[in-house]
Amino acid sequence: MGFSGDLVTPPLYDVVVLEGLNEEIEKLCGTDPTALRDRETIVELNRLMARLDAVNTRATAAFDTAREWEASGARTAAAWIRTRCGIPEPTARRRVRLGRALRHLPTAEAAWLEGDICDSHVLALDGVRTLKTEKQLDRDEKMLVDQARDLNFSQFKRVIDYWGQHADPDGTEDKAKSNFERREAYLSQSLDGMWFGGMTFDPITGEVVSNEWRQREKELFEADWSEAQERLGDKVTLADLRRTLRGARIEVPGGPHPALQRRRPHDYQERPDGLWIPQPRT
Repeated sequence: MGFSGDLVTPPLYDVVVLEGLNEEIEKLCGTDPTALRDRETIVELNRLMARLDAVNTRATAAFDTAREWEASGARTAAAWIRTRCGIPEPTARRRVRLGRALRHLPTAEAAWLEGDICDSHVLALDGVRTLKTEKQLDRDEKMLVDQARDLNFSQFKRVIDYWGQHADPDGTEDKAKSNFERREAYLSQSLDGMWFGGMTFDPITGEVVSNEWRQREKELFEADWSEAQERLGDKVTLADLRRTLRGARIEVPGGPHPALQRRRPHDYQERPDGLWIPQPRT
């Protein structure tokens, strides 16, 4: 797969290094996954993946700047990467955008190369960088990257959003208006009778719809559970319900519904947002 004008050019980098990396990856691929299942190894594997992703992104940025992709007839660096590397276009565009973002985020670049943060952190930082905020971001980048190191991503995203609101209040209002205008919902039926749909909401509308959805789901679940108890008595499980989808998430703020308290405690797990969801029994 490629462009008609692609030329074979000698690598600029010492291929021995990449060959050595490939050999080490081959060893990992041949390793029994049970030997890699401990917590420390999982953390280290993810850190190494982040470092390699950072190296790849920096190389992509240099490739983009050098415009070597033009000789093949490609219109953009992302188009060339999409075609030659066989990855989805959004993924290719994201990689090019990340590479360009690193030009203005040296502290984030260094942290990413160390594996302390990942691409999502860089995108979040780039998302709040505008003409109005670039000087403030230059000043606060180290502080924000330190937050990225110490917090989980959801917490870090709240910090970034809060920082953006203070750095550019007008921009935050414009973004909120844009998000509101992008709302949409659709429901369509396929030729074989199946129904499919999708929704896009701004944060406030989405929260309202989500709360109503959860409340309706809770009401339906309680009705299903009561009906199952009438049929089977107290020893009821989710598999006995006639209407509620098996495996569906039953999300109830404040903990499991009292009707489910008879189930083993470890059948439920609390999410970071305070909702409890059932876990499959082992």
